[in-house]
Amino acid sequence: MKRAAPALALVCLLATLLACAKRTVEGRWHLDRDHTTMPMGFNLKGESYLEIKLTADGVDLRDSISNFETGDAPLLERHYPFGKELKAEDSGNSELYTSARLAGPTLYTQERVVHFLDRGKKEEYTTNVTYVVSSNGMHLVGTDENGKIATYDRQ
Repeated sequence: MKRAAPALALVCLLATLLACAKRTVEGRWHLDRDHTTMPMGFNLKGESYLEIKLTADGVDLRDSISNFETGDAPLLERHYPFGKELKAEDSGNSELYTSARLAGPTLYTQERVVHFLDRGKKEEYTTNVTYVVSSNGMHLVGTDENGKIATYDRQ
Protein backbone atom coordinates (compact mmCIF):
# COMPACT_ATOMS: atom_id res chain seq x y z
CA MET A 1 0.00 0.00 0.00
CA LYS A 2 2.88 2.37 0.78
CA ARG A 3 4.31 1.82 -2.70
CA ALA A 4 0.97 2.28 -4.42
CA ALA A 5 0.71 6.02 -3.65
CA PRO A 6 4.13 6.96 -5.16
CA ALA A 7 3.49 4.68 -8.14
CA LEU A 8 0.10 6.28 -8.71
CA ALA A 9 1.64 9.76 -8.44
CA LEU A 10 4.28 8.80 -11.01
CA VAL A 11 1.64 7.44 -13.40
CA CYS A 12 -0.41 10.65 -13.06
CA LEU A 13 2.70 12.78 -13.68
CA LEU A 14 3.61 10.81 -16.80
CA ALA A 15 0.03 10.99 -18.11
CA THR A 16 0.04 14.76 -17.60
CA LEU A 17 3.35 15.16 -19.41
CA LEU A 18 2.15 13.04 -22.32
CA ALA A 19 -1.07 15.06 -22.59
CA CYS A 20 0.90 18.32 -22.65
CA ALA A 21 3.29 17.00 -25.28
CA LYS A 22 0.48 16.27 -27.71
CA ARG A 23 1.58 17.84 -30.98
CA THR A 24 -1.60 19.10 -32.56
CA VAL A 25 -2.64 22.50 -33.86
CA GLU A 26 -6.07 21.95 -32.35
CA GLY A 27 -6.78 23.93 -29.19
CA ARG A 28 -6.87 27.43 -27.75
CA TRP A 29 -3.73 29.50 -28.26
CA HIS A 30 -2.73 32.78 -26.55
CA LEU A 31 -1.02 35.36 -28.79
CA ASP A 32 2.40 36.48 -27.56
CA ARG A 33 2.33 40.05 -28.88
CA ASP A 34 5.94 40.71 -27.83
CA HIS A 35 7.21 37.98 -30.16
CA THR A 36 4.85 38.62 -33.08
CA THR A 37 5.87 40.49 -36.22
CA MET A 38 2.83 39.66 -38.36
CA PRO A 39 0.49 42.63 -38.84
CA MET A 40 -2.40 42.33 -36.41
CA GLY A 41 -5.72 43.65 -37.61
CA PHE A 42 -7.07 43.62 -34.09
CA ASN A 43 -5.16 46.24 -32.11
CA LEU A 44 -7.67 46.12 -29.29
CA LYS A 45 -6.81 46.17 -25.60
CA GLY A 46 -6.90 42.81 -23.94
CA GLU A 47 -5.52 39.35 -24.48
CA SER A 48 -5.78 37.87 -27.98
CA TYR A 49 -6.57 34.21 -28.62
CA LEU A 50 -6.74 31.86 -31.59
CA GLU A 51 -8.91 28.77 -31.31
CA ILE A 52 -8.34 26.00 -33.85
CA LYS A 53 -10.86 23.18 -34.27
CA LEU A 54 -10.40 20.33 -36.73
CA THR A 55 -13.60 19.16 -38.41
CA ALA A 56 -14.37 16.30 -40.77
CA ASP A 57 -13.96 18.50 -43.86
CA GLY A 58 -11.51 21.20 -42.72
CA VAL A 59 -10.49 23.48 -39.92
CA ASP A 60 -12.26 26.32 -38.08
CA LEU A 61 -10.20 29.30 -36.88
CA ARG A 62 -11.66 31.76 -34.38
CA ASP A 63 -9.86 34.92 -33.26
CA SER A 64 -11.07 36.49 -30.03
CA ILE A 65 -10.12 39.16 -27.53
CA SER A 66 -10.63 38.99 -23.80
CA ASN A 67 -10.57 41.87 -21.37
CA PHE A 68 -12.09 42.84 -18.05
CA GLU A 69 -14.91 44.96 -19.53
CA THR A 70 -16.19 42.67 -22.29
CA GLY A 71 -15.02 39.20 -21.33
CA ASP A 72 -14.30 36.90 -24.28
CA ALA A 73 -15.48 38.52 -27.52
CA PRO A 74 -15.15 36.85 -30.96
CA LEU A 75 -13.45 38.93 -33.64
CA LEU A 76 -13.25 36.69 -36.69
CA GLU A 77 -14.41 33.16 -37.44
CA ARG A 78 -13.59 31.30 -40.64
CA HIS A 79 -13.80 27.78 -42.03
CA TYR A 80 -10.94 26.49 -44.19
CA PRO A 81 -11.89 23.31 -46.10
CA PHE A 82 -9.31 20.61 -46.78
CA GLY A 83 -8.44 19.95 -50.41
CA LYS A 84 -10.64 22.59 -52.07
CA GLU A 85 -11.42 26.29 -52.03
CA LEU A 86 -14.55 27.62 -50.37
CA LYS A 87 -16.12 31.00 -51.08
CA ALA A 88 -16.23 32.36 -47.53
CA GLU A 89 -17.43 35.91 -48.27
CA ASP A 90 -18.92 37.82 -51.21
CA SER A 91 -19.49 41.57 -50.97
CA GLY A 92 -20.38 42.05 -54.64
CA ASN A 93 -17.13 43.95 -55.25
CA SER A 94 -14.84 41.26 -53.86
CA GLU A 95 -14.83 37.61 -52.92
CA LEU A 96 -12.83 35.72 -50.29
CA TYR A 97 -11.87 32.08 -50.84
CA THR A 98 -10.32 29.88 -48.12
CA SER A 99 -8.60 26.50 -48.12
CA ALA A 100 -6.30 24.46 -45.86
CA ARG A 101 -4.05 21.43 -45.69
CA LEU A 102 -2.95 19.52 -42.59
CA ALA A 103 0.31 17.56 -42.41
CA GLY A 104 0.85 16.16 -38.91
CA PRO A 105 1.50 19.06 -36.52
CA THR A 106 1.60 21.60 -39.36
CA LEU A 107 -1.42 23.48 -40.72
CA TYR A 108 -1.30 25.37 -44.01
CA THR A 109 -4.03 27.96 -44.66
CA GLN A 110 -4.70 30.06 -47.74
CA GLU A 111 -6.94 33.07 -48.26
CA ARG A 112 -7.46 34.35 -51.79
CA VAL A 113 -9.20 37.70 -52.28
CA VAL A 114 -10.55 38.69 -55.70
CA HIS A 115 -11.41 42.37 -56.20
CA PHE A 116 -13.61 43.17 -59.20
CA LEU A 117 -12.57 46.41 -60.92
CA ASP A 118 -14.08 48.48 -63.73
CA ARG A 119 -14.43 47.05 -67.23
CA GLY A 120 -14.36 43.42 -66.13
CA LYS A 121 -10.82 43.54 -64.74
CA LYS A 122 -9.95 41.95 -61.43
CA GLU A 123 -7.07 41.86 -58.95
CA GLU A 124 -6.20 38.86 -56.81
CA TYR A 125 -4.26 38.72 -53.56
CA THR A 126 -3.28 35.51 -51.81
CA THR A 127 -2.16 35.13 -48.20
CA ASN A 128 -0.62 31.86 -47.06
CA VAL A 129 0.07 31.11 -43.40
CA THR A 130 1.86 28.02 -42.11
CA TYR A 131 1.20 27.10 -38.47
CA VAL A 132 3.78 24.80 -36.84
CA VAL A 133 3.45 23.28 -33.37
CA SER A 134 6.65 23.08 -31.30
CA SER A 135 8.18 19.71 -30.42
CA ASN A 136 6.78 19.88 -26.87
CA GLY A 137 3.30 20.83 -28.15
CA MET A 138 3.11 24.02 -26.06
CA HIS A 139 3.89 26.68 -28.69
CA LEU A 140 2.53 27.52 -32.13
CA VAL A 141 4.17 29.77 -34.71
CA GLY A 142 2.30 31.05 -37.75
CA THR A 143 4.48 32.32 -40.60
CA ASP A 144 3.24 34.11 -43.72
CA GLU A 145 4.90 34.19 -47.15
CA ASN A 146 6.77 37.40 -46.21
CA GLY A 147 8.40 35.82 -43.16
CA LYS A 148 6.23 37.65 -40.63
CA ILE A 149 5.36 35.51 -37.61
CA ALA A 150 2.62 35.21 -35.01
CA THR A 151 3.71 33.39 -31.85
CA TYR A 152 1.23 31.62 -29.56
CA ASP A 153 1.33 29.67 -26.29
CA ARG A 154 -1.08 26.80 -25.60
CA GLN A 155 -3.86 27.59 -23.12
